[in-house]
Amino acid sequence: MGNNVPGTRVEQDTVRGHYRLALAASSGQASFLSARGPQADAPETTARSGVFDAQRNLMSLVPFGEGADNATVSVRVIGWSRIVDANGKGIGWMPVHICTVQATLSTSINGAAVVTPGSTDDHFPDTITLVDGDSGAVTIKNGVADGSGASVLIDTLGYEKIEIEPIDDGSATAANAYFRAL
Repeated sequence: MGNNVPGTRVEQDTVRGHYRLALAASSGQASFLSARGPQADAPETTARSGVFDAQRNLMSLVPFGEGADNATVSVRVIGWSRIVDANGKGIGWMPVHICTVQATLSTSINGAAVVTPGSTDDHFPDTITLVDGDSGAVTIKNGVADGSGASVLIDTLGYEKIEIEPIDDGSATAANAYFRAL
């Protein structure tokens, strides 16, 4: 799923608001949260999650995955704030879980997520549900079952950085997401 270099940082295009890919590639590497502690210099992109500057207060997220009709994928969104000492010097970062959403994929939606050129196995969702997190920060826009795509609007709650971690914990064989600042 994808043909980019693992760990490549994908920046938000704030001028045009284009959708960007959350993960450049997928691997079995540990997620950012378990691989690094809060005393790290800064959150950074890994092969399992993308970390981006939160340049605006709203983000549109469209999960997608590889698999059959009605397969599911999840996406976890984490906000990061800098921790400073009494002198204002940065001493680390604090992660805060914003939400986890689960998406049900549909093979009926036109415009499959073509991450791998020519692939017909990547599919967008027609339904998204909030699994856990701040329901006040999440607005789900579901499509018509097997007819139109779904997306989720997320208030980034003023965090300096946003981590997006697609999780292939459902019946899909791979997970990823597109996002854009609004």
